Amino acid sequence: MRNLITLKILKIVSFFVLSCGVILNAHAQNINKDNFFSDIKSIDLYIGLSGDSKFCRVNEADIRASVGYVLANSPLRKLDERSIDTLAISLIVMNVENDRGQSLGCTSSINFELWRFANFKGNPKVVTVWSDNFLIAGTENSISRQINARVERAMKEFIAKWAAQN
Repeated sequence: MRNLITLKILKIVSFFVLSCGVILNAHAQNINKDNFFSDIKSIDLYIGLSGDSKFCRVNEADIRASVGYVLANSPLRKLDERSIDTLAISLIVMNVENDRGQSLGCTSSINFELWRFANFKGNPKVVTVWSDNFLIAGTENSISRQINARVERAMKEFIAKWAAQN
């Protein structure tokens, strides 16, 4: 998993470096509130987990499956690692303990962001054009299901916004 995270970080850094070049200037577009989601044919998916995700039984495969399930039943349909448009889902999962070290349950902060290349005064940049945040609390047995359900709902909202501009 560490290698996958390193690969994704290198990809993001590469995007920033390459955005100064001519190659991505052709892909960047002038983005405003009326076309945040237009011309997206596929998206890359970045999932970041930190904290007590193992203890709370939260894993990347389940989150990826929730995203894939919604996309498979949508007009967008496609995850593509080569896409310059990236949906980033970052989770911080924490086990809450009492003063005797006994688990009281788990909490999670979930952040969704859509990263796109855009032209700003002729300079291509990576920008966040959509974001959503949620807090969830539950037991170590239930929080994973709650997170997956919230990911599916957020993805459906994302697809609805995407469909309105495409």
